[in-house]
Amino acid sequence: MKTYQPFQPFQHKLPALESSPFAVVLTDDDLDAETKKRRKGLQFPLHVFPQAIQPLIAGLVGDLKGERSFIGLTLLQAGSIAIGSALRASTGSWEVGLSMWGASVGISSSGKSMVQGVLMKPFYKMQEKFDQEYYEGLEAKGKAGEDDDSDLTSSPADYVPMKVVIVQDITFEALVKDVFGHNFKGIARYEDELVKWLDDMERYKSGASEASFWTGGWSPTTSFRLQRTGGKLTIVNRDHWCASVIGSTQPNILYRFFEKNRLETGFVFRFLWAFAEKDQAISPNLSFRLDNALISPYNTMIKRLYEELAMDYRDDKAQVYKLSPAAIKYFQQWQDVQTRKVNDIDSIQERGVQAGLLGKIKEYALRMSLIIKMMHAAFTEPNLRKAGWVEEDDVAKALLCCDYFLQSGFEAYQTAKQKMIVPPQVLEFASLLRSFNYSQKDLAAHLSVSKQAINKRYKEYLEKYPGAFNAKNY
Repeated sequence: MKTYQPFQPFQHKLPALESSPFAVVLTDDDLDAETKKRRKGLQFPLHVFPQAIQPLIAGLVGDLKGERSFIGLTLLQAGSIAIGSALRASTGSWEVGLSMWGASVGISSSGKSMVQGVLMKPFYKMQEKFDQEYYEGLEAKGKAGEDDDSDLTSSPADYVPMKVVIVQDITFEALVKDVFGHNFKGIARYEDELVKWLDDMERYKSGASEASFWTGGWSPTTSFRLQRTGGKLTIVNRDHWCASVIGSTQPNILYRFFEKNRLETGFVFRFLWAFAEKDQAISPNLSFRLDNALISPYNTMIKRLYEELAMDYRDDKAQVYKLSPAAIKYFQQWQDVQTRKVNDIDSIQERGVQAGLLGKIKEYALRMSLIIKMMHAAFTEPNLRKAGWVEEDDVAKALLCCDYFLQSGFEAYQTAKQKMIVPPQVLEFASLLRSFNYSQKDLAAHLSVSKQAINKRYKEYLEKYPGAFNAKNY
């Protein structure tokens, strides 16, 4: 009888295996069942947001069938974009800016774009106004209708600056020189499908520099300097270098974010992931209308944060808000608990992933504490520049969000790992093990090898390809 020959032989010399009906790739049903099990109970704490916008949130969840996590992540990012580089959060010895990278993960028609469309609308309107002002400026200088790039090389007297809050398709040099050159509050990159943002970094020879710009902008410790051969030096001041990323992706291509050593370098840990509780299409109430009573408080909040926390001039500096002693103590307790959880993980690989997640989520906790504080302050404080300490309650709300993002971050890793190409010898081993109801003893007897050899192989493959075994180790 013809036997199956894997592309790569087993490292330990096991007998050749006969073809088996179980030696097939994992089915979508297998992966779907595992995903549902992991996501059970993974729900975003929407009550952390101001009471004034809770009716809007209720409408998005109830009538429009919006995913709670999509709403929560987008609200946090909206707060981050509105504040921009104007504020920084500090424990006293540790200070961070408010950049946020986030992706809503769901299948087509799961409501990702719908939620972002509603909550990002104030920024779209701002950008439309800025675009109109830019073209009016061109007309005033008699430059309307010229090539779009001509303004970048014109003399200073003819130069027409463009105000920007949201960017999409833009070259790296234009982003650094033209946008950050006079948008001191920072910007956000929006893509409906964030894989395009990853691909855009590979468009030009500047790909490595662009990746460095974005990763540096996530938590800048110094100013960014760009100089091409024979070109003028361009500097993005650390105080103005606030670069957020917002958009969505689908579960089946989530693995793209983990390619090219983005896991090992920590690039992917900068992302906050919002998962649909179930991978399903939604059917929103088509007769529901977001009337002014629902949307006005939210629009007012965004307007106050953006306009009253302005960064209009090159010498404007970020204002630092500090955590109160009680807030720091609460934060410390949470950090200690999460660190112990990570250190108690047996698997070295999983421990490394969870440690990487915790490192970035801790920093997000500090950022979210200030963002959530200022979102509430927009409804209670007459002067947003004098809103006081970041208090324990602000930190507590942020840490509820971080508990979600710690889980969703590992879910992103698991989802991406499932889609890795599993070597055929691993698939066959997993299929045989399933056919013996995961009895290593019975499989060892069938193959006439020791149980120890089977156990060693099982641990080796399970560590690298848990999806092939339906993640029985989780």
